[in-house]
Amino acid sequence: VTGAKFSYLDGENNPHGVKLELLDGDRGDADGVSNGLVETKGYLGRTIPGLITNNNRVFWAPTNADGQVQLRLISSSDQNYEIGWIAMDDPDGSINGLRPDDLGYEAAALARKQIVFNNQNSASTQALTRDLAQQSFTDINKLTGTESQFFGDFRASKLEANRYYMLYSQQGGKTTFSVNTSPTVETDSRGYHQFNFGGITAEISSKTLVVPGILNQTVTVEASISRAGAYDNAIALYQVDSLTGGLDINGDRQIDLKPGEIGYLQAALNRAQNPLTGVSLTAPDSFFGTTKQTINLLGNNMYGMVIIPNATIAEVLNQNPGNDPNLGPVALFSFNEANPGGISQMSRLGSNLFGFEDIVGGGDQDYNDLILQFSFPTSIAMN
Repeated sequence: VTGAKFSYLDGENNPHGVKLELLDGDRGDADGVSNGLVETKGYLGRTIPGLITNNNRVFWAPTNADGQVQLRLISSSDQNYEIGWIAMDDPDGSINGLRPDDLGYEAAALARKQIVFNNQNSASTQALTRDLAQQSFTDINKLTGTESQFFGDFRASKLEANRYYMLYSQQGGKTTFSVNTSPTVETDSRGYHQFNFGGITAEISSKTLVVPGILNQTVTVEASISRAGAYDNAIALYQVDSLTGGLDINGDRQIDLKPGEIGYLQAALNRAQNPLTGVSLTAPDSFFGTTKQTINLLGNNMYGMVIIPNATIAEVLNQNPGNDPNLGPVALFSFNEANPGGISQMSRLGSNLFGFEDIVGGGDQDYNDLILQFSFPTSIAMN
């Protein structure tokens, strides 16, 4: 199931030892190909998905799913800029045999560029931040100033598995590569990075809640919820089978439904309703309120999140299984593709910290309507 085999060793050379064997082409193989080679890159732990940084100069995507991330623009120095990704051939920045200091390197690098932001506007200076979100659990008034404040632009990046990437920026005719000029990167987990590069500040985040611990063993989790929205939202978590929200319906370890595909809403909400595969959370009773509750999740499993404004899961399933906002109550998922119009309704603010916008289409874009934080036991066994 895991793509790894453990063998107990008790010989003269390995008293009470354990051998770990990763299966070629399976989950633990970084190159993802059955080719007689098992690549690990030294990163075996997968508690939280996302990009890995290398001295802040280089980002690495272990798998395709790790490379499917969302970026949010927080601030930019001016309106004449461009920033994005460039795939490299090795962690030292080589491109087509050229090194960063070689003549022709800049042109070769820019030929591969993937634009992320181009002259977008900065977020409001009063917009929700990680610190304000965390403070709201003990002082809900911290959210008051963030109400109806523009949270920033979102863009999705799909980076290839087992590839190295650098950031590039262009401002006023000047091009800068992160492999030469390190950005300032603040990392909360593999699932969340905030960086400042050439005067541009943005976040990189993945969408999935990954529960640490031993596979399928119960983990007791404290869920903190803050509310700064007028809607009464039903909140639920549901098990997913890929880091990007895919569902394996028949148990063959292949993804049968991806977010946005026909049937995904029904399958996801059915999982959310089933106590074996989902859990419901209770939102604070009042506008600008906060609450905590204890829930049980399964270790080494992945969960998506969904909120339903002013309705229930059953009402969406019965009245609007197509999730058309013109036909009835809607479900707003943590995965963009599952939402009406493909709009992001959730932003990750930290390793286990999430902010939701509960109005269809992005609403007032403040992402403070519901804030969720999940706290795991510090002594939990990792797998």
